[in-house]
Amino acid sequence: MKIIRLVSIIALLLRKEKVQAKDLAEMFEVSVRTILRDIDTIDQAGIPIVTTQGVGGGIGLAEGFRIDKSVLTSEEIGTIIASLNTKSFSQTELSNEVLIDKFKNILKEDQVRVIEQASKQLVIDHKPWFENNQIQLLREKIQIQIKNHLLIDFNYKPMEGAHSHRTIEPYSLVFKNHRWYVYGYCFKKEAFRLFKLQRMRDTCFSDTAFTPKDFSIDDLSFKQNWVNQGEKELFVLSFEPFMRGVIDELFSHDTDVREENGKIIVTFENTLSHMFLGYILSFGDTVEVVSPQKAREDILSLSQNIYKKYI
Repeated sequence: MKIIRLVSIIALLLRKEKVQAKDLAEMFEVSVRTILRDIDTIDQAGIPIVTTQGVGGGIGLAEGFRIDKSVLTSEEIGTIIASLNTKSFSQTELSNEVLIDKFKNILKEDQVRVIEQASKQLVIDHKPWFENNQIQLLREKIQIQIKNHLLIDFNYKPMEGAHSHRTIEPYSLVFKNHRWYVYGYCFKKEAFRLFKLQRMRDTCFSDTAFTPKDFSIDDLSFKQNWVNQGEKELFVLSFEPFMRGVIDELFSHDTDVREENGKIIVTFENTLSHMFLGYILSFGDTVEVVSPQKAREDILSLSQNIYKKYI
């Protein structure tokens, strides 16, 4: 949010000769101290700010200073607003709508028209087709804990293994691969960990505050390709021809895809895991694992176990 506020302040200073810090604080619903820090940040970025005291005083740009239009065009502001307009069924979505309105109020009428057109060219909708209200409520409560630096206690069930009680310092909500996670410092593991919201049980939102730790966004584990860790094997799958559309969506353009004997043959590398076998089984009888042999045997064993449940 800070970057949007900084851009908005700059746009406002370009239009008005002087503004009051208290007026900016009311506009963006932050403290005067926060606005003064923002002004200092803008000044350090190379945009000269002049502050005058007394009647008619306030915050303004140095006389004669102008920002080249290439710094931030109307189209670029439109992209920012389109990003803010992301649909996610969260409190953030409502806050963004308020911020968008404030952003538009400081711009010229012709700029607003260009921005509204540009913002409609990019639509980002994270809402699932079938919304899980419990996950939505959990996510909103976690957002409050993150904002107020409050601990979270819960029981966690990993994909493999038993439940374990966790207490974390929450730092970030992560939306990855159509699932929500909370990233935080886990006292049990004495390290940062990523927790899937669907696996959190008996969640308690503590009133105990914590002092946030410093961490780099580049070091976060959710940016790693942890799904494909391990030794990779060469997979060859044989799909029914009517699955062409699905294959084109699932596999990258550089994947080896060819037609052979009325089937579509897909060749790629992946790790052999229970998760991946379950993914293959989700295609039902539209696919056959040609190789590796171990994967064929595992699929056969799983299929036989499924069959026994229905006879």
